[in-house]
Amino acid sequence: MKYAPIALFVYNRPLHTEQTLNALKNAELANESILYIFLDGPKNDEAKPKVNEVREIIKREQWTKEVVIIENGSNFGLSKSILNGINQIFKIYSRIIVLEDDLIIDNQFLKFINFYLDEFENDMSVIQINGYMFGNLAVNNKVNPFLMNFVSTWGWGTWKDKWQKVSFKKLNLFEKILLMINKNAFNLNNSYDYYTLKLKKDKGLVQSWGVDLWYYAFKKNKMSVFPPKSLVKNIGFDGSGTNGGSKKELTSNDFGKVIITKKENVVHLTIVKQEIEIKLKSNELEFV
Repeated sequence: MKYAPIALFVYNRPLHTEQTLNALKNAELANESILYIFLDGPKNDEAKPKVNEVREIIKREQWTKEVVIIENGSNFGLSKSILNGINQIFKIYSRIIVLEDDLIIDNQFLKFINFYLDEFENDMSVIQINGYMFGNLAVNNKVNPFLMNFVSTWGWGTWKDKWQKVSFKKLNLFEKILLMINKNAFNLNNSYDYYTLKLKKDKGLVQSWGVDLWYYAFKKNKMSVFPPKSLVKNIGFDGSGTNGGSKKELTSNDFGKVIITKKENVVHLTIVKQEIEIKLKSNELEFV
C-alpha cells in the first residue's frame, strides 16, 4: 500500500496544535508516513507570539517517519493556505490526507483513509475519504463504512486527478439560477444554509473552500466515504479559529473500533432520501 502524505495546516493555536500532533504521533501508520506542516504567517504583530509558539511546537520532535515544515512568507489566510498547500503536495504526490490544527484523530484514522484511498482510487464517482462522521447518522449504519453524496472538511483524503476537477471560481449567472432552483437540496433539506454561504464566499465575505467542494460534489453527484463511527474530534469550537465560533468540542460519538472492509461491502446511503431521518446539528455541518 502507498501511504499518502499528510498535510497539516497550523497557524496561531499552540494548545490545539500540540494536541493534534500528539494524536497523530500515536496513530497507526504514523511511523510510516511523511508529514508536511504548513505554518501560515502572522496576520499582524499581535499574532506573532502565538505563531512563534506554534513554530516551536512543530519543530519540537519528529512526529511521524519524516516531517517537512513549510512556512508561508506572509499571512495567506485559512482558505488560501489550505488550497496552496494541497496544490504543493500534488506537485509531488497523487494523493493526500488533510488535517487542520484543531482535529484529534483516532489511532485508526490513517489506516482507514489510506485503505479507502486505495480501494476507490479508480472509482471516479468517489471524490473523498472522510474520517469524521456525523453522529446521528451512525445509527442508520452501525457496522460498515458507507458512501454519501456529501463532503466534510474535518480530516479527509483525496486524489490529485479528482481534486483538480474541482472549481473554486465564482458562479456564473446560469449556475446561480440553477443553484437557486435546487437550493433546498443543496441545503440538505434546509439543514444548513450552504446556498448563502456559497454566495458570500463568491463575494469574498467569508473564507470557505469547503463550500466549493460541496458544490462540485452536489452538481456532479460525487460520493464520499464515511466511517460508521467518527475517527475525528473537532476541538476548535472555542472561538480561537477562523470559522466555527464558540461552541463545545464536537465529536459525533466516542472513538470506537471501525470495521475496514473491501469496497464491495461499503454501502450506499443518501442524506436527501426520506428513508434516512436527518436531524444534523448545524455546527457539525459548517465548512472551512
